[in-house]
Amino acid sequence: YEELKKRVASLKEVERADVKSRKEEAVKEAAEVYRVKAELAARGKENDARLTSARKAVDQATERSQRMRTHYEEQLRRMQSKLDQTHGRLEAVAQTAAAAAAEAEERRRDEVAETTARTNHREEQLAGELARL
Repeated sequence: YEELKKRVASLKEVERADVKSRKEEAVKEAAEVYRVKAELAARGKENDARLTSARKAVDQATERSQRMRTHYEEQLRRMQSKLDQTHGRLEAVAQTAAAAAAEAEERRRDEVAETTARTNHREEQLAGELARL
């Protein structure tokens, strides 16, 4: 009977040690699970922060790009307006130059005609004088 008692006590001791060992292992596993969950949560927060930062950077870049586009479109409108004004002035100058050239050509023709008429008149006078001599 004593030996049986010792054996039962020994088995109980082994079982207690086994339970204690399993509990310690479960605590270690639970701690590891907690650590991993905490690490994942921290990474999730970091990723959320990065994503928020990236979205903010994209929004800022988009806004900056839109401002630049608006600025360049305004510059283009101003330049086109100046070009249109310059083109209008150039056409006016070209028309004025063409009119002046036509007027100068008309004056030259009139002068040539007048000179021709005077020359013809003088030739007639000289021919008349020669005929009298």
